[in-house]
Order: sequence, then structure tokens, then C-alpha cells
Amino acid sequence: MLLAINLGNTNAQIGKFDGDRLVAIEKGPVRTPDLLLRSAGFDEIDAIWIASVNRSALTAWLSFLEGRPASILKWSPELGIPTSYQNPTQIGADRLANALALQAQGPLPAVSVDIGTAVTFEVVDESGCFRGGPILPGGDLMAKALNDYTSLLPLVDPWDSPSDVLTSSTEEAIRAGIQYGLAGAVEGVLDEIAARLGQGPRVVLTGGGAGIHLRRKTEQSPELTLQGLQVAFARLG
Repeated sequence: MLLAINLGNTNAQIGKFDGDRLVAIEKGPVRTPDLLLRSAGFDEIDAIWIASVNRSALTAWLSFLEGRPASILKWSPELGIPTSYQNPTQIGADRLANALALQAQGPLPAVSVDIGTAVTFEVVDESGCFRGGPILPGGDLMAKALNDYTSLLPLVDPWDSPSDVLTSSTEEAIRAGIQYGLAGAVEGVLDEIAARLGQGPRVVLTGGGAGIHLRRKTEQSPELTLQGLQVAFARLG
């Protein structure tokens, strides 16, 4: 049994895999490792793999693993995913896990759009090579910036409810700006990716903002990063 842990800037996911089958999942704030790990439990766990973009959280989580050895995901040739990155060690663990899942699941080319504190695009071309992809601020960062750098705009939860582009309050206006603005940005980036690849890729949405509405056909995969950790475990043991 594999325990896969995805540590983001704000939230964490824990998945238990029996072979390649996800049998249980826990989600919550990244600052609560004790609660999430106790809920997930360690029964029949043979291996632990972690994808982390949060250094301080990683230290705290490791201390709650009760001395169990954990593998921290990072790029290596043995993972079997070539990349165009000049320095592959700089690839974020979440991006690497997403790319591994896309490569393993197919069909290719494919791109994941991971909408969290940041929005990342992971492009895997037809040959299975990870080609990188843009990074831009996510909805929570946009909302915080509007609140921090203006005098009157309140801090809102950008995903509190679906928003109409015609609004009747300041809070709705901010949510609409973030939701429609992000959707437009994502659509534009995907257009550019398709142009560079010479064909339209399969698009997989993941992360806390994966419910964003796009005009093009997309797939939803909330556990994509955990699935990539399972691929890494299967390839490296």
C-alpha cells in the first residue's frame, strides 16, 4: 500500500493506493499534518511518497510520519520522463507529478492546468517529453493583491460562488474579474500551446480552482498529482 502526499502552498492531499487504484483520500489545510495523517492512518503502508512545493510544511509533515522513511519526488533520468528543462532539478514536484500522470495515462499530447495558489501548465508532447509550461498567479493571490494594494477593495473568496460578468456588488465584481479573467488567461495560454505543438492537446484540470469554466473540452482530475506520485513509486519502487 502506498501513501501519497501532495503538499501545496495552502492545502494538502493524502491518497492511499492499492497498486494503481486510489482507495482513500484525505484533504485539508497544509498546516494540519497531525489531523490529516491520523485520519489517513498507516495501516498496511509499504511506502510513502511526497510531492511538496512548501519547504516549511514538508519539515513539519516529516516530523509527523513517526520515523517512517519517505521518498521526496524530484526529477531523475530513472523516472522515464525526458524534459526540455535546462536544469531538470528545478522542476516543481507538483508539476513533475502532474506530467508523470499525463504521460502514463495518455493519450498524448496533453496538458494539465493546476489551479491553486498559482496556476501551472504542464505540457507533455506526443513523444512523452515534459515541455514545461507557464506559471501565473491563482485566484487567491489575485484576491489578496487587490485587497493589499487598494484602499477600499475587500478580501473575498474568489471561488465562493459562480459569478456573472454583470455584477451587483463589489464582492461579486472581484469574483467575476478573477473567475472570468483566469478563464480567459487559461484559454489564451492553451491556444498558444496548441499552436506550438501543432495540434490541440488533451486538457486536464486539477487543483482547487479546477471548476473554472472553459469553452473548450476539458477533463477533471482532482487527484492528478497523487496519481503522478503513484507512477513515480511504480517506476522507482
